Amino acid sequence: MTHALPQRVTSIALRPEVWRDLHRAIGQSNRSRTEVCRLLAGTESNGHAVAAVSAECQNLSASETRFSLPVSDFERARASARSQGLTVLALVHTHPFGVARQSLADLDLPRTTGLLSVIAAMEDGVVRVACYGFFRNLIRPVRVEFLASS
Repeated sequence: MTHALPQRVTSIALRPEVWRDLHRAIGQSNRSRTEVCRLLAGTESNGHAVAAVSAECQNLSASETRFSLPVSDFERARASARSQGLTVLALVHTHPFGVARQSLADLDLPRTTGLLSVIAAMEDGVVRVACYGFFRNLIRPVRVEFLASS
């Protein structure tokens, strides 16, 4: 599964529906004690992405601290996004036992997928979200913003 964003993305804004879905994913992750996966689709322009929809993905991994999603989930999310005039922007996964930072296993995700890598976790009762992208042969942080309800 590879998909390249057209340019360096420096920020991603999460629409309220996406933010609510990430909250649900973290709750599910903490209850099941496994990583939960999503794909985010939306638009990108001038280095700024807006995630408009979230697609749930199956985690094929039996490990509590790893995830693996079926290519068919990516293909389904991409087809759905395209039908709405959107593109798949990011691969999201939760850290039920940790913090919203890349683990050693996560470091290569943005390079191998061509997508932004979003990590969500509950830290001290607060949902935290981090995002990373692969640009100019380096993993770089991407600012996460939350859009207000309209």
